[in-house]
Amino acid sequence: MAKTAIELPYNWQPRRYQYPLWKHFHTGNDADKRAACVWPRRHGKDLLAINLIADKAMERVGTYWHLFPEFNQGRRIIWNGMTDEGRPFLDHFPERLISRRYENDMRIHFIHPTDSGKEGSVYQVVGSDNIDSLIGANPIGVVLSEYAVQDPAAWDYIRPIVRQNHGWALFISTVRGHNHWHKLFHKIKTSPRWFTELLSSRTTRRDDGTPVISEAQIAEEREDGMPEEMIAQEFYSDWEAPLVGAYYSALMERARIERRICAFAPEPRLPMITSWDIGVDDATAVVFSQEYGLEKRVVDYYENHGEGLPHYVGVLKERGYIYGQHNLPWDIEIREFSSGKARIETLRACMKEHGITGRIMVTKQHLVPDSIEQGRAVLPYCWFNEQKCARLIEAMKTYRKKWDDKLKLFSTHPVRDWSTHACAAYQTMAWNSKHKSRWEEKRRDRAIDEEQYAYL
Repeated sequence: MAKTAIELPYNWQPRRYQYPLWKHFHTGNDADKRAACVWPRRHGKDLLAINLIADKAMERVGTYWHLFPEFNQGRRIIWNGMTDEGRPFLDHFPERLISRRYENDMRIHFIHPTDSGKEGSVYQVVGSDNIDSLIGANPIGVVLSEYAVQDPAAWDYIRPIVRQNHGWALFISTVRGHNHWHKLFHKIKTSPRWFTELLSSRTTRRDDGTPVISEAQIAEEREDGMPEEMIAQEFYSDWEAPLVGAYYSALMERARIERRICAFAPEPRLPMITSWDIGVDDATAVVFSQEYGLEKRVVDYYENHGEGLPHYVGVLKERGYIYGQHNLPWDIEIREFSSGKARIETLRACMKEHGITGRIMVTKQHLVPDSIEQGRAVLPYCWFNEQKCARLIEAMKTYRKKWDDKLKLFSTHPVRDWSTHACAAYQTMAWNSKHKSRWEEKRRDRAIDEEQYAYL
């Protein structure tokens, strides 16, 4: 530090409402330090995070991650982004402390704080949408930005590494209903190991006493078309506000209230049905279900990526179920240029080799909105195994339309993120139900409140 004659944080100071979090990371030893903060939109979450990393990178040499829901989101917000005052975020890393910079990987190497002959710390912007690309890295400090819409599996991957390194982690996000972020925050908010904080724009003030976001500014957002539910989430940190734009969130909440998300065993006298979403370079998902009358019992769920079809057939064999049918997406019949074979031929051969029973049914190609609507029609008759289908349940709570913040409107198609493959597999299940028409009749006969089927 003395050699560079640079004071950190560099031309920045935490605001009054940010100081408790800043103080938490500057009191005592950082070993195993954790923090989870619910901060509203435009309250300087990532600005504080980048200054915290800059400071810690000079205190302890190691790798530091700034983790976003998507890799490209990190590039837009941090790597190419600016503060409200027009200062690039990366300017908070003084140039004299930087030894190398890698644009493609969004990675910065710093000089060693005490020994010019050694490598210093590394800062990298990463995404939970491609966490496998980070295998082999060894972070000692991690900021999980907008954790509410991150793949929850990312923290499961990172946690043991950070713990082994006696490192620190900061979760900082707005709210998105009763999802994995809600579950984590309420689980740890009374733990002495964690610093937790929930702020609202109603109470946060700048150092001069003015609101960070005034009610007049929120009123402008409302007039420009921002939904009231999103305002409650983004500015007032209201966990109870419905997840705006979500396709299945309200129906999954109904399932929870009706105790259709619970523990139960598969029925051995009913055949098991598998329903798939098959990825090429990304995830493949398989939903295991049984039908009894109008009931759809979602018994099990499996997801992985980077594996070929033989791997998934091996999973079916390990499960030990008696299979009656396998519902596959339409693109299973596309022939690959490399081999000239359709993947369905590989699948049939693998199933025959492993003695997997059941008919293979290929779903006709259809529009995504139609598939989602069928999923909504079937969901009131679904039961979910709470433990075995935990990731599927979280994905269905999260699956949502894309919001355009400039145009103040939703896209007609869903956000493509970690929840996509799980929900696509569920929709394959719903589309292939033998009681498809009877569900539609029941829906009309019961006169179910249409609000639960309207896109929030």
